[in-house]
Amino acid sequence: MTSAAGRDGVTLVTALVISLALSVLAHGALTVARLEYRAASAGVAHLEADAAAREGLKAAIESAPVPARLANDLWSPTATVSDSLGRAAYGGELIRIADETWLARGSAKVGRVSATVVGALWALDPAVRMVEAAALVSSAGVSADSSATLITSTFFDPEHAGPSGCAWGSKAEQTRSAPLPAWTRAAEEPRLGPLSLDSLARRIDDPQVMAKGDLSRSGSSSTGLLAALGDIELIASHHSGYVLALGDVVLRSGSSITGLVDAAGIVSLFDSSSVRASACWAAEALDHPQALRPVTLAAWIEPF
Repeated sequence: MTSAAGRDGVTLVTALVISLALSVLAHGALTVARLEYRAASAGVAHLEADAAAREGLKAAIESAPVPARLANDLWSPTATVSDSLGRAAYGGELIRIADETWLARGSAKVGRVSATVVGALWALDPAVRMVEAAALVSSAGVSADSSATLITSTFFDPEHAGPSGCAWGSKAEQTRSAPLPAWTRAAEEPRLGPLSLDSLARRIDDPQVMAKGDLSRSGSSSTGLLAALGDIELIASHHSGYVLALGDVVLRSGSSITGLVDAAGIVSLFDSSSVRASACWAAEALDHPQALRPVTLAAWIEPF
């Protein structure tokens, strides 16, 4: 028969074992809680760093909406910015990796947690467009009477420059080696790099610059970008700049264009009308804030 002292001893041992088990469980629960807290903290820090990195990317792009102009060396960072967002310190920069292609990068750090976001951008460079110009007139065809003229010899002539001079043309002239043909058959509808005329129409809400259908002018004189999602007709009118049309371009009654013409349809010249090449005017016309706004080429890459 077990004595009272023996029963008390067993009870004590059992109590000690249960206490030890509870201590182990409590320690395990506390360890798990600490790990979960650290993981949650790291997750919050990562989200903060990621948000700040994207802010750095955005700030870099916005600080240089026109980063092109053949003025930046390849792989040379520009538009470098730095700031903070909450606990995160962030930075951003643009790096030119080709004539009109840019790498945009934003980075941030919260404590030991860091994040980087990277994207590819295309930004129109008017000088590059002049270097790559296929011809004075790019279209499905040209129809001209005996009095009409196409003049290509003035492409880099500073005498046929806009009010801002011919800095664009000078940059293009340093790079372009081939002479400018008078005409070439357009392979497709007019484009400015990845920008179609439809895309340009969504960017530019100005009927004096971008017509959503046909455009006709009589007795006018204008400069800059002139584009239409239909036909363009000039009657006794003069335009200096870059002309783009999804339809035909018709010049009548001694009308003239100084710059470049790109049309999906036929370019017709009558009654002593003329088209005179000018990289100066054409490039200056492309120096339009909406045309120069960068285009995202690739989704963001997020190396962690």
